[in-house]
Amino acid sequence: MAMASNSLTEVGGGWLGADLANDPSRWTVEMPPAVGAELMELAARRAGRAPALDDSAPKVSPATAAFVSGLRELFMSGRYFGVVSGFPHEPFHTAQDAYWLLGLLLGAPVPQNPRGTLIVRVEELEPAKRRARGPESAARLPFHSDGGDLITMLCIRPAASGGVTRLVSARALHDLLLAESPHLLPELYRPLPFPLPPDLEAKYEAAGGRRDGEEMPWPALPVFGFAANGEFSAWYSRWHLEASQRQAGAPRPTAGQLAAMDVLDEIAARPEVPLDIDLRPGQVLLFNNAELLHARSAFESGPQGEGRLLLRLWLCFAGSQELPDDYRDVYGATEGGSYRGGVWPVDDRPGRLGLPVRAEGSRPRAS
Repeated sequence: MAMASNSLTEVGGGWLGADLANDPSRWTVEMPPAVGAELMELAARRAGRAPALDDSAPKVSPATAAFVSGLRELFMSGRYFGVVSGFPHEPFHTAQDAYWLLGLLLGAPVPQNPRGTLIVRVEELEPAKRRARGPESAARLPFHSDGGDLITMLCIRPAASGGVTRLVSARALHDLLLAESPHLLPELYRPLPFPLPPDLEAKYEAAGGRRDGEEMPWPALPVFGFAANGEFSAWYSRWHLEASQRQAGAPRPTAGQLAAMDVLDEIAARPEVPLDIDLRPGQVLLFNNAELLHARSAFESGPQGEGRLLLRLWLCFAGSQELPDDYRDVYGATEGGSYRGGVWPVDDRPGRLGLPVRAEGSRPRAS
């Protein structure tokens, strides 16, 4: 049920992992071999061409189009996630291109880091080679949100041990917190600071930091939010909050906000709340980033070049929910079904932010 932004009522629609774990048929679908073969054939025609933001979705057969349409139902309603089994995962480079084409059929990709990477390799690298905190280490990752509307991950190789992906329903977390600690829930409706890119941080420092007049607003997101039309969404990353606190002039979270996050972390860690998914080769996980938080257990990767490897895409998609206005500084747009999110240079965000995304492909509609 929808609710006003300041009312303390259940949002409903959440789930507990304990209720889903014993019946994977409720959230797993098998890719028909003909669909996988068609994507691989189309991928082979790319002849190693690198993914690009101006790539168009391929023309596909009615059977493949119908299968992709069914996938959208997995992350647009109900449990807001699904796992596709039977995706071709070798040879690697063709499979990577086929995965890219599937992403173009589902939505519009956005870059995931300042280098503009569109397909991220999630694998352990040697410490000296790491440029990203999470995707390039084998450490445990706590529950968090990413920077796109739809997150997808293709398993190429599993870990020798560990590396289990964990999902938790943000609706369930909200309602459990409401039931158990209602005095803390309003603290998570209040925005929490988000780290500034280096160039914008330099502008803050040049202006003398954040003063009483707040000449330069600091980007911030609430954990739980409600759009003007009443649609619910969530965004949570304690690591981002902690990173912001190392920057000059960042607003400080209140004691109440810290206490609320402590309780939220405790609830999410309960055995019955998250769903653990041990992705196998050829499985693709898809989930709505505004509805679910995700985490990962620590893992033993295996020999270099043979260890755990996942590919990750961040996508916008037609039919995504409207976001709270507080999300605008970070996402660039809040309109439902629009092109938004990603990691962009502060002074070079694309003009298509906020344009509608087509249901049948990746490019936003021209205004």
